[in-house]
Amino acid sequence: MGVTIIGGSARGRPLVTVPGLETRVATSMLRTSLFDILRLRLEGAAVLDLFAGIGSFGLEALSRGASRATFVERNPACLRAIRENLAKLGFQGAVIRGDAFRYPAGLDAAIGYDIVFVDPPYAEFDSPGMQPLLKRLLEGDSLASDGVLVLKHPKGRGLPGAADIRNYGGTQLSFYEKGTRGV
Repeated sequence: MGVTIIGGSARGRPLVTVPGLETRVATSMLRTSLFDILRLRLEGAAVLDLFAGIGSFGLEALSRGASRATFVERNPACLRAIRENLAKLGFQGAVIRGDAFRYPAGLDAAIGYDIVFVDPPYAEFDSPGMQPLLKRLLEGDSLASDGVLVLKHPKGRGLPGAADIRNYGGTQLSFYEKGTRGV
C-alpha cells in the first residue's frame, strides 16, 4: 500500500512517492500521533517543512487546516513529487529547492511559522549543521513566538532542550518551543 494523507480534507488520498532511502516517509502511526498532538495548533497555521522529501508533513498539515506551507528540499525528484502532490490535492504551497542546513537563506523569515518540521535523512542527522540550524530556528524570527519545532530523529540521538519527546519504535519526535535553551 502506498502513502496516503491520513486526516482532514484530503484523507485517504494517495501521495506521489519517490523510491529510495533518501525519501523514507514517516509511518502512518507516527503521523497520526504527531497530528493528534498538533491538532489544536493546525487551523490557520503557517508551516515550514524542512528536508521535506515528498512533503508528507506539510501536506498533512494543509489537509488538516494549515493556511500555508513552505517545503524545502534539495532532491529534484522529491521537488517534482511535492509539486505533483500539491496539484493533485488542490493545495497551494511554496516549494523551494535548497539545502535546509543553509536556512533561512532565500526564505521569508518574517512569516513567523507556527509549526516547523525538521526531518533530515538519518545519515545527515549528525551533520555539524544540525545544531546550528535548530538554534537559528528557535532563537531567530522564523518561528512564531508561540510556535513549535518538531524534530524527527533516530531514537536516543536527540538534541538537548526538548520540551517533550515521544517514542515510535526506533524513531523519536522531539518538540521544541521558541527560545528553547540548550540546543
